[in-house]
Amino acid sequence: MKYKKHNLGKYNLHIITTNRFKKVSVMINFKRKINKEDMTIRRLLSDCLLESSLKYPSRRLIDMEVEDLYGISITSNAYTSGNYDILSFKSTFLNEEFTEVGMNKKSILFMLELLLNPDASNNSFNKYGFDLGKRIIKNEIDTFREYPPNYAHQRMLEVMDKKSPLSYRGCGYIKDLNKVTPKKLYNYYKSVINEDIIDIVVIGNINEEEIINLFKENFTRLNNNPSSESHFIKLTTKKVKEKVEKSHINQSRLVVGCTVDIESVKEMQYALNFYSFILGGSGDSLLFKNVREKNSLCYHISSSYNIISNLLTIKAGIDAVNKDKTIMLIKKCMEDIKNGNFDDIEIEKARTIYKNSCIEMLDNEASIMNNYMSHEYLDTDLLEDRIKYIDKITKEDVINVASKVKINTIYMLEGDLK
Repeated sequence: MKYKKHNLGKYNLHIITTNRFKKVSVMINFKRKINKEDMTIRRLLSDCLLESSLKYPSRRLIDMEVEDLYGISITSNAYTSGNYDILSFKSTFLNEEFTEVGMNKKSILFMLELLLNPDASNNSFNKYGFDLGKRIIKNEIDTFREYPPNYAHQRMLEVMDKKSPLSYRGCGYIKDLNKVTPKKLYNYYKSVINEDIIDIVVIGNINEEEIINLFKENFTRLNNNPSSESHFIKLTTKKVKEKVEKSHINQSRLVVGCTVDIESVKEMQYALNFYSFILGGSGDSLLFKNVREKNSLCYHISSSYNIISNLLTIKAGIDAVNKDKTIMLIKKCMEDIKNGNFDDIEIEKARTIYKNSCIEMLDNEASIMNNYMSHEYLDTDLLEDRIKYIDKITKEDVINVASKVKINTIYMLEGDLK
């Protein structure tokens, strides 16, 4: 596998040449510093761009072209990455080695047609696609509370720090959605195309020079690529915050947010990963064995961490009456790791799981592309380097990280079942 980054002035083009896959994948990311008021319009834009274009003004014409291009897949996603808001468009298609000569170019040009030539007569987006996208987002916002695990996690972040970008709701906000018109959306689109930081990733058994020339000739914008600042968000803990909200659900959702007082990306990427796995990353974890199996206090419990911030989260489904006991045992498990009260075998389990996940990611195009973007945005190690570094993590590394984990926020969405 060969990787090369090309700074083309207007954007960065990342080319990964490999014969591992029969398909070619293209990912185009537009990113800018996050603005809470713009999150909703960005999500609407990600949907509208794939509904029509000047050349394909209807969904039917797009679907017909998809068939002609051997079932090409084009998807969009809008998400936050620390201090940045990212619009990501991905296309996957069968390599022309297995179809017809010239199909790689046709497939990429089809993707660019949808992104660069929207159906926007009179400087306004196509009303059908606009209304459809707006209905979808409105429904997501209206039903956000109906999935308690996601809602409880989001509310914990809002209680922790409502000013932090981590607390912004990914689905968007009704008040901002109501302000968007087809014309306003098109004006925002133009600013995205010409002002966002753009990274393009292409992976497959491809000719590097042909790909470079293809994008140079067919992807133009007014401005050069802006420079990128840090994605990382630093949370601080002064006094533990607690919040309980009532809800007509059976199972209460307990979410404990912890800050981790470390600066090193490597420590976040490796030692904290081991810590989280040992604490609550599997059915053999300390939390699972002590809270669920030994004391029967929860239906499920787990921990996870966010490498873009110094945040570690513990989630549990419990009966409301068991809240205090569950929190007490969570604290005890955290203290046990801090004091080294866990077996060396737990380190080896974490090492095996982490290493195997990296090896599996090497067999997936999307995972490889995301890994290179993570390296570009966060300076995290590439998969091959990760596999090597995993072997260096010791029990002392995990104990050292454990001493830096502090509970920041305890939130519970309290259900009816006592």
